[in-house]
Amino acid sequence: MKRRAVVLIGLMLSVALAQAGFVAQPYGDQTVAADGSVTLQQGGVIRDNKRGYSIDAKFIQYKDNEFLKATDAKIKNNTGQTINAKSVDYTIKNDRMNIAGPLAYGDNNVKGLVAQKSVAYPDRKQIVALGGVKAQSPSFKADAVAFDANRNLAFLYGNFEYTSNDGKTNRGNSSESALLVDYTNKDKPLIKLGKAISADVQANFVKLIQQSR
Repeated sequence: MKRRAVVLIGLMLSVALAQAGFVAQPYGDQTVAADGSVTLQQGGVIRDNKRGYSIDAKFIQYKDNEFLKATDAKIKNNTGQTINAKSVDYTIKNDRMNIAGPLAYGDNNVKGLVAQKSVAYPDRKQIVALGGVKAQSPSFKADAVAFDANRNLAFLYGNFEYTSNDGKTNRGNSSESALLVDYTNKDKPLIKLGKAISADVQANFVKLIQQSR
């Protein structure tokens, strides 16, 4: 009976942590305002177990289930996406995290990407990079790039140049040019251009990019 009680308590704690808001590990003092917002003047690490990401920053201010702001931040999520950025402004009810750069991005498929700004949608595991977007591996540049971690997809939109692992280069020379990369097979990503992309997939990515600008 005692063992069952311990196991039950452990399960209850696991569920509580999974459903909890932010879990903070401050590097120094923290202050709590009358409205319930918390400020970590010396920064710290914030974890959101529900959405599966963490932010390590030099300054953090947050309020559970409402907002989070951070400067000089490193964002990591459980799908392998990481972003180093100047500032983060996250409105939770809108599932929108505005990330100001210049910033550096990487995931399990793309390395060494830089951009001027980004917008992340933690609930959907989607990220949009905008402004001077360039990546080292695979080598590409684009007006805008959207990533969907749940589906292992990257979508380049506008003027772009993408060089695949076999050395072949694809280019788009208009504001509505599109290229889709499916990384399901990491050793041989599937590349589709323009009309070869599903109309629904393309429309959803274009909408995501437009709402991120």
